[in-house]
Amino acid sequence: MQILHVADVHLGKRQYNLQERELDFYNAFEKSIEIALRERVDAYVVAGDLFDTPVPYTSLQPLRVAVSGFRKLRERGIEVILLPGDHDKPKARGVPSIEFVSEMTGAKLLRSSKCIEVKGYKFCGLEAFNPLSESELERAKSYVRTLRREASKRAVLVAHVGVKDLMPFQSVEKEFLPEGFLYYALGHIHKYAILEVHNTKAVYPGSLETVSRDEIPEINNKGPVLVDLKDLSLQKIRIEVRPQVKVQLRASSPIELMKELNEIYKKVPPNSVVHLFVPENLRAYVTRIVNTLSERVLHVRIDVIKSGYANNPLSDASPTVKVSLLEVLKDIYGEKLGSKVYDVIQAYIEGNDEKAEQLLDELFKSGVWNRSPYAFSQRRLSK
Repeated sequence: MQILHVADVHLGKRQYNLQERELDFYNAFEKSIEIALRERVDAYVVAGDLFDTPVPYTSLQPLRVAVSGFRKLRERGIEVILLPGDHDKPKARGVPSIEFVSEMTGAKLLRSSKCIEVKGYKFCGLEAFNPLSESELERAKSYVRTLRREASKRAVLVAHVGVKDLMPFQSVEKEFLPEGFLYYALGHIHKYAILEVHNTKAVYPGSLETVSRDEIPEINNKGPVLVDLKDLSLQKIRIEVRPQVKVQLRASSPIELMKELNEIYKKVPPNSVVHLFVPENLRAYVTRIVNTLSERVLHVRIDVIKSGYANNPLSDASPTVKVSLLEVLKDIYGEKLGSKVYDVIQAYIEGNDEKAEQLLDELFKSGVWNRSPYAFSQRRLSK
């Protein structure tokens, strides 16, 4: 039996508020559908985050694209198996889009600790949960105990969860996953990775498109994974996505700037997204920089490098003002909340919007904000 393992599709994401980027995510999904049809797989498995938001905010296009793609698969006898990810699940009450798509197309919707059978193989689910929430973690542990009873060498676990080997925050040890399954079809981490879990293969196919800036090094490794469950052979099928590049300007004068821009103009891929790091002394020339590059590329994002920052913003290095910023936040919000707010800011600085959103979600769910000195003082002022 062959499956096409997909995860983190994020239909509806309008990155940088660009319609072209929203279309890019639809195109990547449609390419994965074409691959499934071409390879004549038995099942198309989505390990979470089919959509970028639980319900569409601006139009129904994400639903139309998903329904159209899945109907093509179903017409050819290909089963569609969907697991809700954290982006698919509403924060409050409501019916998520993924349920609507399941009803409209006949796609099978997996739930935690539940299993379905397809052509003699069992597919079991472990939905997204927050490992930092005590109640959610305990509930997940209960699901894992139930799943152990379903495990066999003809069973696949589909899970949307991060493991600490690849993701240090908001994650679990890989041994947390219930043992005994043939294959672990994972989602949530946007980088392609193969792990050994309980003496078998656990795979993250990675996101189909570039969801955040920190994924740029993996931009040529996007696409689904073709899995033959008979012998557990894997094939990463790469799809072409829109180029994104990071460029640091090093000019120290306007004349040097124009020379450097001409060189960059020749080298950057056409219709790409350019993340440009500009020294603070050239801030006044930002408009000229953008106008020059916009003739060739889709979009230019400018980051002004302040003099107090590390020399190489393209690396993972943090600003040299890191400690003082942390201390200021602790003074304002208190020790615990200040540290958490700092982590959120750092994630945004690094361009990892998804990590920042997860940390914010964790912050408000934890109740730390309500217990902080800052929140207490605000409550007193409001009385």
